[in-house]
Amino acid sequence: MANEDNKKHMIFSTDTDQYSYEDYEEWCDECDVDCIYEEGSTEFYDWVHEQINQDIECEQENIRYSKYANRDYMITGTLGLWNGHPTIRPMYIHGLNEAIGKCVSGRDIWDYDVFINDDEDFITVHAKHHDGTNVFEIHLLTQEGAKAYEEAYEKWNYQDGEEPVLKPEYFEKIEFNKIF
Repeated sequence: MANEDNKKHMIFSTDTDQYSYEDYEEWCDECDVDCIYEEGSTEFYDWVHEQINQDIECEQENIRYSKYANRDYMITGTLGLWNGHPTIRPMYIHGLNEAIGKCVSGRDIWDYDVFINDDEDFITVHAKHHDGTNVFEIHLLTQEGAKAYEEAYEKWNYQDGEEPVLKPEYFEKIEFNKIF
């Protein structure tokens, strides 16, 4: 049974439903411009995408100045493919914007949500594409974890070592209120 007090905190999303035609009308009033786009028109959705892109750029800038900006992370997750949901190889990466970017870039990603739940220690990314949804977790590494994974990952990438072991003591909790 899900925790009813658990709150989902959106970091950013490309969901076009987050902007309504009323938002567009309000924006026109604030900017003192005429509302020339019809509700549901291509031009209106171009405006929505422009707003979403500005929101994402703003949040990425906030992340650049947060305590999490230049830390080390481990990305884990699954791919939503037509033939199943294979688990990805854990990926060691430096920088929160870089980790998020890695999760939302790639072929055919057309919509994504980046969020954190109160009862989880990591950031979740849902990246939708034509076959389904990739689900990633971005875990913050402790200094000890970053050192261990950096060494293990280097050997692992060159096929000389075993897959890094995901030890709980190598991770820290990411707190939503400290990202921004």
